[in-house]
Amino acid sequence: MGDPVPDYRAAFLNNAVPMCIIDENGYLCSVNRAATDYFRNTPPDPDEISRLFSSGVGGRSISDGNGPVLDAADAVPVSWHGEGAHLLAAVDVTRHANESARLRSVLDHILVAEEGAGIGFWDTYLQENTLSVDSGWAHLIGYEVEELGKSVDEIFINRIHPKDRAGVQAFIGRLEKGATPSARAEFRMRHRDGRWIWVRSVCRVVADDGRGVPTRVAGIHMDITQEHEVLEALTEAKKKIQLLSSVTRHDILNQVSIILMCDELVRGDIGAASLPPEKADHYWDMMNAAAHTIERVISFTRDYDSLGMEPPRWQSLATVVRNAEILLHGTGVPVTLSCGDMEVFADPLFEKVIYNLLENVGRHADEAEHIWIDCEEYEEGCVLMLSDDGKGVPVEMKERIFERGYGSNTGLGLFLCREMLGITGITITECGTPGEGAVFRMVFPRHHIRGSVDPL
Repeated sequence: MGDPVPDYRAAFLNNAVPMCIIDENGYLCSVNRAATDYFRNTPPDPDEISRLFSSGVGGRSISDGNGPVLDAADAVPVSWHGEGAHLLAAVDVTRHANESARLRSVLDHILVAEEGAGIGFWDTYLQENTLSVDSGWAHLIGYEVEELGKSVDEIFINRIHPKDRAGVQAFIGRLEKGATPSARAEFRMRHRDGRWIWVRSVCRVVADDGRGVPTRVAGIHMDITQEHEVLEALTEAKKKIQLLSSVTRHDILNQVSIILMCDELVRGDIGAASLPPEKADHYWDMMNAAAHTIERVISFTRDYDSLGMEPPRWQSLATVVRNAEILLHGTGVPVTLSCGDMEVFADPLFEKVIYNLLENVGRHADEAEHIWIDCEEYEEGCVLMLSDDGKGVPVEMKERIFERGYGSNTGLGLFLCREMLGITGITITECGTPGEGAVFRMVFPRHHIRGSVDPL
């Protein structure tokens, strides 16, 4: 193409499409009126227009930041005054650019919402055995998308709990065969930090080959770990309550048998001769002790029946300790808490556990003048230590103090503490040094703690 002759120059200058001619060095040689009109906020200086146009050579979008957005088409080689040059035309894509910006904004909001809700999206082409996931999906298991790989096995199957893998593969098989247009499944996946999280997968077939054979399936993953933990805790509580009911009935019937036996002995002795005072007192003491035992057992069942009645929840350790101290009405041993803003996921009766432990120190720890509550994080969880400066617990008694019926009061306090904690997988032991004070050690699973254990 030679130098534009007057007829073509008029077509070039008057064309409604923004056009320009740029030499081999990227400098502007000429522009038409449409090009200058698009940059009304920019002085119609050829150098400025050259900068805007040359930045778009090769099909990139260009704009002065205030006006419309132009998409520069591929440059067409031309000759300009005998030298090599390029004719560049541009298309107004302002509307498209604005729509794209709005779409990006909406997608950003969706990503924020799905991350907050613990949801991630996935999409798979069955024949290619490829899987695409978004950042929300990857973050559920602690990764970034680019770290996961591409194949279904690499990204997904190999991360499923071995006991759940067969069920998930059967779930996928039903979809591949077209046996169902949609499906849902629940399974465990390995998180980056090593723990297993529960996932609910809901999906549907979004494309087939025209003969009903699915080719593409899409769906969401949702983290339901806490939901499963609550259900497991409630199931465990139900088992404990059923066991206690059986044991309690047995204990009460034993005490009733003692009362009936004493009554029979008293009646028999009275029928034979006058009952000696010391024997009568002995019988009455046995019946009185049995009656008080029944009273304690029934009182204990009130607390035990509350296990699992409400789902476990997150509780501030500082608030729990403060409430327990209030319940002691100032009669307990002073407490120093060094656990920052830590929260624990436990049965609502966790507050009663702390109360029982504090009350136990005041009742049984002779010479104890102070209690310390400290926390220590480790790889698999957190340890909560409640220690005092009393005489401690003899080695042979360290496990017996948690047995039902052991103790000088009701014999149920520490037993109940262990049962309450066990609802959510928390263990408790006594590991203090005799003569130096008692130390009650509670171990919390990693996913049952949050916040900082450092002092505030």
